[in-house]
Amino acid sequence: MNRLACGLVCLVFLVIGSGGLVTAYGAGMAIADWPTTFGRWFYLPPPGMWGHAGVLFNLVHRTLAPPAAVGAMALAAGLWRRDARRAVRHLGLAVLAAVIVSGALGVWRVLADSVPAARLHAATAPLPLALCVAVAAVTSPRWLAKDPAREHRRAKALRRWCLGTLGTASLFTLAGVQLRYVPPNAGLTWLPFWTWAAVLLALAGAAAGANFLLVAWRHFRDCPAIIRRSGGVVALLAAQLLAGACHWVTTYGWPPWFTDHILPIPYTVVAEGPLQVMATALYAVLGSLVPAVGLDTAMWSYRLVRHSRQ
Repeated sequence: MNRLACGLVCLVFLVIGSGGLVTAYGAGMAIADWPTTFGRWFYLPPPGMWGHAGVLFNLVHRTLAPPAAVGAMALAAGLWRRDARRAVRHLGLAVLAAVIVSGALGVWRVLADSVPAARLHAATAPLPLALCVAVAAVTSPRWLAKDPAREHRRAKALRRWCLGTLGTASLFTLAGVQLRYVPPNAGLTWLPFWTWAAVLLALAGAAAGANFLLVAWRHFRDCPAIIRRSGGVVALLAAQLLAGACHWVTTYGWPPWFTDHILPIPYTVVAEGPLQVMATALYAVLGSLVPAVGLDTAMWSYRLVRHSRQ
């Protein structure tokens, strides 16, 4: 089952990546019908529409989603039949439920042309990937080995900072979703509110990530699995923060306080330009990777070490 879980992780990641490109192009309604495509079956648009990037990415996103649902069904059924651990069986059902709910939100977004559905669809996108990563972890040979977790008096601190980093990174992703979908008729206070919320959460995430890496490096240097995963979480978080800054600049331009008092950088925002598309898509993809890798790291911290008062 581990191979199926790893394959599903890759497939769900591709679905999220193609969805990030759809968001970057603002092409959520480029194909306004479902399950047909411009009235045609089998996801085949008219020949003249193949050159439109938004339609192409939307088509890829739609094409990858059904295989992901089938894979989730196979994983849930396989775990229920072959794995004796009750919690792992329920985890497989949670993967299936998350994939179905995400797909239903995508269908609702198209059929109703609903911005709230688009916001929910983007906000819940990291959940199926994180759950798939969790299944891949608990079905791996290393996890199934009978080696007991070693005792360490700093295990609680490691888990506390790991969960803090995971929580703040997830909230930062949600704030970014709100920023991407601020409606045009929203009040003047909503954009500054979500902007400052994202900035404060970014600073909190950076502080939590730095402390998490420091605890792991100082006290768990002899545990390579924790060192690798903690470094991966912090690196992905730093990349997400950088991508978020790039997304802001390519969407709204440089802040006036920066160009007036620090460095006057001339830049013109180009809607759906290459820089804007790459920054937005990268920010969306990293926003899904950070919670998945953070959850994996938290699970391994519980698996490998336990608290000791000595």
